[in-house]
Amino acid sequence: MYLKQINIKKFRKYDDNNHIFLLAKGKSIKDEKENSKIDIASRTTLIIGKNNSGKSSLIEILNKVINGNFTENDFNYNYLKQWLEKYRKITNNEEKINFLTPTIEMDIIVSLDDAADDIIANLVDFIDIEDIGDNDIEIKVKNELDNTIEFKNKLDEILKENIFEKNNPEKDAVEIKNATEEYSKYIFNEFLNLISKSKFTINYYTKDDSKVKDFNLKKLLNLKCISTGNIIKNDSLTSAFSKIIRKMNQSEEKSNDLKKEIYNVNAGLYKKINDNYGNEFNKSISQANLSQKYKLEFISNLTLESLLRNVLKYEYSENENLIPETQFGSGYTNLMLIIAELTDYIYDYSASEKNSKINILTIEEPECFMHPQMQENLLKILANVLTDLVASKSKNINTQLLITTHSSHILNSKLQDDSGFDNIDYICTGKDSLKIVNLTNQKIMLESADSKKKSDDETNFKDFKFIKKHITYQASELFFADAAIFVEGITEYNLIKHRLLHEENDLKNYYITVFLVGGAHAYLYENLIKALKIPTVIITDNDFKLVSGDNEETQKYNRVTKDNIKNFECKNNTIKHFFNSNKPSDLINQENDIFDNIKIVYQKYYNDEVCPTSFEEALLLANKDNNEFLKVIKKLFPEKSKKILKNVVDYSTEFQNMIANSKTDFANEILFEQLSNKDFRLEFPKYIEKGLNFLMESLTGTENGK
Repeated sequence: MYLKQINIKKFRKYDDNNHIFLLAKGKSIKDEKENSKIDIASRTTLIIGKNNSGKSSLIEILNKVINGNFTENDFNYNYLKQWLEKYRKITNNEEKINFLTPTIEMDIIVSLDDAADDIIANLVDFIDIEDIGDNDIEIKVKNELDNTIEFKNKLDEILKENIFEKNNPEKDAVEIKNATEEYSKYIFNEFLNLISKSKFTINYYTKDDSKVKDFNLKKLLNLKCISTGNIIKNDSLTSAFSKIIRKMNQSEEKSNDLKKEIYNVNAGLYKKINDNYGNEFNKSISQANLSQKYKLEFISNLTLESLLRNVLKYEYSENENLIPETQFGSGYTNLMLIIAELTDYIYDYSASEKNSKINILTIEEPECFMHPQMQENLLKILANVLTDLVASKSKNINTQLLITTHSSHILNSKLQDDSGFDNIDYICTGKDSLKIVNLTNQKIMLESADSKKKSDDETNFKDFKFIKKHITYQASELFFADAAIFVEGITEYNLIKHRLLHEENDLKNYYITVFLVGGAHAYLYENLIKALKIPTVIITDNDFKLVSGDNEETQKYNRVTKDNIKNFECKNNTIKHFFNSNKPSDLINQENDIFDNIKIVYQKYYNDEVCPTSFEEALLLANKDNNEFLKVIKKLFPEKSKKILKNVVDYSTEFQNMIANSKTDFANEILFEQLSNKDFRLEFPKYIEKGLNFLMESLTGTENGK
């Protein structure tokens, strides 16, 4: 059996809505011990999110339910404020009596998929006769008040006492408003104090809300938590590995061998100390002419405990030098501590193949102090360590691994595994609430119009492989960004990144990641972007291509104007995917360009006459009167640009063709001017500005940061 699902309500950042985590299935290592290395990724659930998003709270609530130590600060404050506001409005006594008091709730689902190897006696009370044959068992956990009547009576007394009203009988409107706010704060603090003084009990219920007595989650879950980043002492490794040696010494054979060695050391020290120092000291005592004869013996009392605590020290061997642990890097020390905890976990693991507990191993933010390469290889390192640890043990290790992280490198290593997006729970944070997004490979893949066709399935699979491969290079940052911009060309990529770094409005306060997709492939990310719910702008070229008629110049330069636009067709897959059209005449006037959290922007008419088809052409038109910008073009193309710069609007399409093979040089030259010339100002095309304004409004609620 394994823990399939955890639903948290009213705990810390989690309000009274459902917040469901889906966990990777635990697998027996017994069969894997004979097959090279243990598959860590398939049994690992990755909990990812930004800093302070609530990742650790999942581990904390499991700990608190098992150990029963909730406090008033564990409640979700927004939930408590809403509860208090509703309670204060109740005037009917019967309604007040029936009004449910504050609780913290956690619902879990246990799957009996592997029931043949486990004892399920602990779950009998949660199984209904009608559920026989159903592999999923639901357990509801509630942290509840013992005496709800007493709690409400005390709360009513608090609500009656309005100290601000008594002290301020006459007030103007501002004073009344301030007094009301102060009173609300006072009442809420008193409410929290009342909760802290009240007795709560953790109760368990079936899916039908029938109370189950004499049950504790500790009977079902064996939880081991590895908390990293706590390297605060110089002897962290000494303490960790001393603990392991104590466990290893529990073996009778090893214990006897070590006892014999310690006995021999004590005997040898006894003889040498007494021969060298004791006899001489006793000779001096004999000269005191005491009435009784005294003789002192020096005893060596070395024990395993004193050996571990005071004698043994851990050092690293590097290039034949022994380096004290205090001088070694924090990243490696942190990794050694994780390995030490894993070793301790394996030694503590029950040797029985049949057990009645679900084993959960959690590692909290293992990336602390580690450099990117170590983070990238962490899952492989853990697999190697576990493989070696269980190789010589006659134990059937069946454990679910849960890792919380905000490392894009650890995430990327998980994504590149065969399991891909499966078993990733992403915490999406909003202003006042958060939501859990359970990612799967199927959810990220775009569905074909007719998924039954083999060709469509193959296309979907190729698209999915493209996303996975592309994420290797960059896109895992998307999970930790406040917003995202997708571009398809190197020019816009470089210039937009530079603008964001030097933005003078509120956008500079957010982490906005820019993705160079390369070609019009941004539509493949639609499901991922929508799942992550971060505001995203896709900046793409309209790719209007001539398909019929028109004159020689149009055919040569692909020049789009208001008069000939009917002869063109849109070849951009992203635009066609979102707008379901390839007609430029429809797309040029399209205003409905927002799809949930995604805005699509591309080139449209300039001055109602010509329509650029690339970012470079649109940039030229936007800066046609910008002398500093035009100097860059003259510098790069001294001869070819003469004709174009005489009439930018008429020859903008020729400019696009002229720089087709020099876009990187063009972008770099503009960047150089921006960095070195204080008078250089760059105007961005209108469609780019619209995209950035969308991000501003989405992130701050204002346009242009105003």
